[in-house]
Amino acid sequence: MVFEPPEPGAAATRLLPDRGRRRNRINALVLTAALAGIALGGWVLKGEYDAWRDRGLIDKACAGLADPRTVMRLDGGVDAVGLDGGRPGRSAQAVGIAHICVLDTPRERDGEERDEEYFSLTVRELPHRYPFHLIGDGDRPFAHRGREEGEDVTARTDLPSRHPLGDGTLGDYGRQTVTVTARCENSSVLVSAAAGFEKVSGADRQLLARIARQGALRAAARRGCEPALPGLPERMPEATADLGPAGAGQGTCAWYAEFLRGADRGRLPDRSVGAPVAAHTGGESCTLAVSPAETKRIFEGLTEQERAGAPELSRVLDRSPWWIRTQTYFGDEAQGTYVGSLADRFSVTERKAGRQGGVLYGSADCQGRPAAFTLNVDAEYQHLLEPSLTELFKAYATDAAARRGCTGLTLPG
Repeated sequence: MVFEPPEPGAAATRLLPDRGRRRNRINALVLTAALAGIALGGWVLKGEYDAWRDRGLIDKACAGLADPRTVMRLDGGVDAVGLDGGRPGRSAQAVGIAHICVLDTPRERDGEERDEEYFSLTVRELPHRYPFHLIGDGDRPFAHRGREEGEDVTARTDLPSRHPLGDGTLGDYGRQTVTVTARCENSSVLVSAAAGFEKVSGADRQLLARIARQGALRAAARRGCEPALPGLPERMPEATADLGPAGAGQGTCAWYAEFLRGADRGRLPDRSVGAPVAAHTGGESCTLAVSPAETKRIFEGLTEQERAGAPELSRVLDRSPWWIRTQTYFGDEAQGTYVGSLADRFSVTERKAGRQGGVLYGSADCQGRPAAFTLNVDAEYQHLLEPSLTELFKAYATDAAARRGCTGLTLPG
């Protein structure tokens, strides 16, 4: 018998017995559907395998502290994740100031697919001999990169104040990170879940909070501790980054609004942004800044000597705005608050009070737990404020200490 190849377009029907044109068409449709089903089934199986593989990678890299399915629901859900730069995750048994895992995911940018950071999980144990908060030259509330000439630089900060989770007992959150604290008898475990992408939605914040809370419970359990953590709040509004009139400041900046009511503002900042206050937060901050209009006004009133030591007006307006930032930490976080640089630093709670460059610091006792108060001022701005800095720091620290029932407030000078 001689084999005759099927005619073009008739391959499907030739694979089946010839039972008439109508039956042949039906048979062809059945066969096509079967082949498609096999292909689709294979694709589904591969997708399921890839998802299983990636969930296993997350579980291993994050040392079993983060639920893989929840992690992959971030940013609307992703199909694939990988280790950032191929770096393996660290063991959660030896907890320090280190990332437990950093994950990335493929994204399309300018027609090209490339890996970008997607998620990270960090575990810290306090008290710790390394700085948890380092106050000094590294603070930059307003970045100048990527800004256009003439843009209002101090309209929005790059370091918004962290907002409390409920009354702050559970932890706090920022623009892309949620931190949950599990307090044990001899130490505290802080777990931070962070998104690597820019546009973090309300749903993403809830997922990050869930991951951080679960991670804190699991990390504490590995140390034989089972803390009773409160539930997550129903709403987590976006951390405020836009600055408003300083005289109307609320929350962690309310002290400054009150200070301005009884003082001549002179060269002091006219903008502020903070966060809601809560009874049990580990830390709180307030950012103050000078608007472009006020910067020009202050420049006009400078003496010749002050003008000689000041930067050019255009530089202040476009690149180096004038700012002040207060940061307060309580309990374990206060013990981890240092001033200086990584190479040259000292503990606030050990030195009690003083000044180092543009940083003023003080301390107090809050129901047997320490508190650290710091005020950091822009290096090029501080010489214009010297007569006011001490009083400003006193007003801020006194208010924060009174709200938290602290005693023995020690101030610089």
